[in-house]
Amino acid sequence: MRTQCYVSLIGAFVAMLGTAVPAAAGDGTRAAEQSAAAAESGSPAAAESAPTPAGLSAPEDAEALRRRIQALEEEIARLKQETADAAGIEKRLAALEAELGRLRQERSPSVPADQLHSVNGFSPSASRVFLIKRGLAFGGYGSALYERFTENRDNDTPANVPDRASLTEAFVYVGYRFDDRVLFNSSFGIEDALVENGTGGDATLEFAYIDFRQRKEIGWRGGLVLLPVGWLNERHEPGDYLGTMRPVVEQRILPSTWRGIGAGAYGEAGPVEWRGYVVESLAAAGFTPVEGIAGGRQQGSNSMADDMALTARVDWRPLRGKGIGDLVLGASGYVGRTGQAQPGFPDGRLTLWDAHAEYRWRGFQVRALYASGILAGAGEISLAIDPAGLTAIGEKMDGLYAEIGYDVLSTWPKSKQDLIVFCRFENLNTQKEVASGLPTDPLADVTVKTCGVQYAPIKQVVIKADATNFDDPGQQSVDQVNLGLGWNF
Repeated sequence: MRTQCYVSLIGAFVAMLGTAVPAAAGDGTRAAEQSAAAAESGSPAAAESAPTPAGLSAPEDAEALRRRIQALEEEIARLKQETADAAGIEKRLAALEAELGRLRQERSPSVPADQLHSVNGFSPSASRVFLIKRGLAFGGYGSALYERFTENRDNDTPANVPDRASLTEAFVYVGYRFDDRVLFNSSFGIEDALVENGTGGDATLEFAYIDFRQRKEIGWRGGLVLLPVGWLNERHEPGDYLGTMRPVVEQRILPSTWRGIGAGAYGEAGPVEWRGYVVESLAAAGFTPVEGIAGGRQQGSNSMADDMALTARVDWRPLRGKGIGDLVLGASGYVGRTGQAQPGFPDGRLTLWDAHAEYRWRGFQVRALYASGILAGAGEISLAIDPAGLTAIGEKMDGLYAEIGYDVLSTWPKSKQDLIVFCRFENLNTQKEVASGLPTDPLADVTVKTCGVQYAPIKQVVIKADATNFDDPGQQSVDQVNLGLGWNF
């Protein structure tokens, strides 16, 4: 800018000199004519009155001005060239700065918290590796829980259940993006804090897979994968659900966290997202009357693979981009034999499915799920587990829950904190139907009511408190009050 100003000033000065040169030349010519006339008339006074330039004749003076103008024009041309060169340098510097920023973004393992979001059904922190261009991605989540139980059961007999406190989970995400198409993603951690003989803690690899995606419509994934069932099997960071603990329906009917060795495809088409895998199937030898099929998960650890299973999911978001909230309607399913060629066990085909819905608008949120399963050969499986006939594995199982929550701080637009009050209702039965002649367990048929509050001072930290009431036909349930702390990064 300063150089351009100098150029403009010099140009103006040259223009002024240009008008002066002809005038100077004209004055010199008139002086010469007057001198000549005086000489012809022979008048000394006239001759003395003729003007004479100091040290220069008129032609010499005009020539000097022309040379000066030429020098100034050359100076202007040089300054203009320097200005053009400076502008070019500025453009090149701006381009280099933009390229440097792009490279830093590609190489950076960090994604700002306000840019984290779910990708392909995973929790926001688990999606970090999908949100970078290349390199290492690092994140994690965890939670702690305190449980205080009532002194008596619902039938007024002593419960004798001690209060508990535990670091329930601490997991670390590690991912690496090789290029625009291929990445690796994993999660590993510890449940219940301590892993020693007799402590009950577990060191767990939650998932570890290779992901290949060349275009938005379809991608491929293989390794240790999370089954795409229910709301919380793929997304279970503390901020993904209301309350200190996951709904009981998604612990027994859809036993999260459920993973297996397998491979499959995923993709999206407009407002529709889908995933489908072939994975190791359950092992019926681990089924129980109350916990249902949860004990049959092999979790990719020396898994028996005589029987494989097919699992899939589809979700539809009809209100996406319409500014009237976010509505999700979807379903998932699982089918596979569970005998795993074990002696005494039948094929035991399990067919399991769920339908789910969720709506969020401003500070309001509501979620619902219904799940149902049918286990073929449940009577034979029961007798293979307990030949005495005192254990009954359900031929049919089902469960549902519905919850509603409202963020009371949503009425303050500038608030970056959440204060959600909520209630949830559940009803489930892992022994909805059993083989003839086998006994049922009252604790398999329960109704659960939970109400509480959770406060998030920042997006990645949440403090929770709730009370849970259990009801069963035998009135053997124990109620509890819980405090929880969760985080993700």
